[in-house]
Order: sequence, then C-alpha cells, then structure tokens
Amino acid sequence: DGDWSSDVCSSDLALDFFTFPIPTGGFSLAYDYTLLCALPHELRVDWGTRYAELIKPGGVLIALMFPLGWLLSRPRS
Repeated sequence: DGDWSSDVCSSDLALDFFTFPIPTGGFSLAYDYTLLCALPHELRVDWGTRYAELIKPGGVLIALMFPLGWLLSRPRS
C-alpha cells in the first residue's frame, strides 16, 4: 500500500508479477531473472504483455534465462 516510485527495487517487494499495481509512468528498466523459463508455456504470452505494460516507452528489459533449445526441440504433449 501507499505510494512507491519506479526507483523501488523489486527485491524489496513480494507481489504477484501479473497483478501488482504499475507505478505512474511505469519502469525505465526491468530485470527478469529466469521467470520466463519457469512459467508454463500458456503464460508466456501474458509475461510479454505484462512487461509491455510495465516498461515505459524507451525503457529496457533485461531477461536472463536458462537455455531452452533442448526443451523447445522436444515434442509437446
């Protein structure tokens, strides 16, 4: 609750990525450390949509993830 600016470090927060309130103006920089590759495939489009909402125009997303090549080459069930 209360006001918080885009200067707040995400490690200080424990919120749901898909539903937390976006600060006025959004973020200039977002750092995603393996969230995308931990999500089920059906949530990955939502991940991208949410980052598009969170990052202000001209902002930057840094996303680190485990290599997925071996996983993506497997047949999906």
